[in-house]
Formats: sequence, C-alpha cells, structure tokens
Amino acid sequence: MTKKSDNDSAPGAFVQVYQGNDATESYLIRDWLTRNGIHADVRGFDLLTASGEIPFGQQWPTLWVAQRNVDAARKLIDSYSEPVQLEAVWTCTACEEVNEPNFASCWSCSVEKPGIQ
Repeated sequence: MTKKSDNDSAPGAFVQVYQGNDATESYLIRDWLTRNGIHADVRGFDLLTASGEIPFGQQWPTLWVAQRNVDAARKLIDSYSEPVQLEAVWTCTACEEVNEPNFASCWSCSVEKPGIQ
C-alpha cells in the first residue's frame, strides 16, 4: 500500500499556497486566511534554524490549505499583499489637477480640498 503525498489531488489533500520569508509573515497570512474562513497550516517554520545546513529556499515557512480551498486562499493572499488606499485621489475644482489624498490643498493652484474646514 502506498502512502499519498501532500500534493495528491485526493479530496482531503493539502496543497502549498504560499512560501513566506519568515515565520511572522507566514503566521500573519495564516491568520488572515483563518479570519476569512479558510483553515491553513504553517509548515517548516522550525527549519529556519537549519539555514546553511539545507538547500537554500527550503528553510522558509510555507502555508498549506485543503485542496478545496486553494483558489479562495490564493485570492485572499493576493488581496493581502495589495496596497490599501484609504482615500481616493481628488481633482481640484479650480484647475482640474489630480491631487494625492494626503494633500489638503491643490499642489498646482493652492485651492483647498473640498470638505476641508
């Protein structure tokens, strides 16, 4: 009888969806997946102490999810890595220049951002 590997496509199989640069990053992303309803396991975090003794790249922690959650997990991981912009850029009402959200007045003509008191 042969043992199935973690990469088999059996319904209960787990698949690696992420390789982190350190344990902290891997656990943060694992928690992000968990908060979004996907159980994930961090594997290999204990291999960091073996750096130099094992082939480069194999010491980094990895995230594994059930086969049925692979697509959803990868989408969440991608969204986790995207920059978050809290405010949108705004267009000056006087000169129509586009300004970054942190500008309180137009960089071009100094007119105040709408809504600033």
